[in-house]
Amino acid sequence: MKSSLTRLQWTALIGFVVIGLLGGVGLWLLSGKVDAAQDALHQKESELKKLAGDRYFPGQANTDALQKNNQALQAALDVLQQRLLAPGNQLAQVAEKNPVVFKQELADQIHALTDLAAKNNVQIEPTAVDFGFAIYQNNNPSEAATRILGKQLIGIREATTALLNAKISSLIAVRRSFDERSGAAPAAAPGAGNEALRARIVAPAGGFYTVYPLEFEFNGSELALRNFLSALTVSPYVLVTRSVTLNSLRATPPHLDDVVHAIPAEGRKPSFVMVMGDDEVHARVRVDLIDWTGGSAAAAAPAKDGKTGTKR
Repeated sequence: MKSSLTRLQWTALIGFVVIGLLGGVGLWLLSGKVDAAQDALHQKESELKKLAGDRYFPGQANTDALQKNNQALQAALDVLQQRLLAPGNQLAQVAEKNPVVFKQELADQIHALTDLAAKNNVQIEPTAVDFGFAIYQNNNPSEAATRILGKQLIGIREATTALLNAKISSLIAVRRSFDERSGAAPAAAPGAGNEALRARIVAPAGGFYTVYPLEFEFNGSELALRNFLSALTVSPYVLVTRSVTLNSLRATPPHLDDVVHAIPAEGRKPSFVMVMGDDEVHARVRVDLIDWTGGSAAAAAPAKDGKTGTKR
């Protein structure tokens, strides 16, 4: 029986069959890949849940390293704590007292510093004879003010003693903040004169320490300045140098001949000539007295797990 389909129709029919077969195979392969991807996703989700639910502990090497780091940190904190509350540091014991008693202590301190200046041949200028407390030579502070004044007096005594022992030439001014004057603006208090420092006592957030700003103006050699700054670092009190302003008192610059003569020539032994570095200077040094009020590092509260540390 002769087929009624033409060649073109047969070709189209075969094409449709081939396309259908290929599409079915492709769909089967694609569905297989989708199933495999879904299985992999479910497996990863299971692993993630397992990781999230499990508790992992560091290995012995990690634990040993962490313990050594903690011990090193604690040792550094202990050294710092000893520096902040060194033996001889009396700031923590300063309390309010009778104004008459404070003025007697002030007079004794001024007398002792004046004697030390004379012993070391240091001239005390009229602007510095009261060491920052001229306002209380003829006036009594309030009892509440004696606590601030007592701490400032300690800082001034320590720093001035270091200055006089460094054998400066002259002490020009000792300045402090006037915070005890019931909130009066710096340098606005009656009688402040040349003694008022435009600064405030600061207690940063956390309350671990209080900063008492002081300033010292003087003339002296560069060696005396270096010795003064070095002495501050070994004081039982924490005296931080904030700024140093210097002006040389040398009227003329060094001569070139000074350098030439220091160079050895034929038939002449080498000699040392100080061309610069030994000038007389006018200095203003800002110093902060740090009153540490934080707790002792060695007295940390025990944690709930029984180990030394902070309670959680």
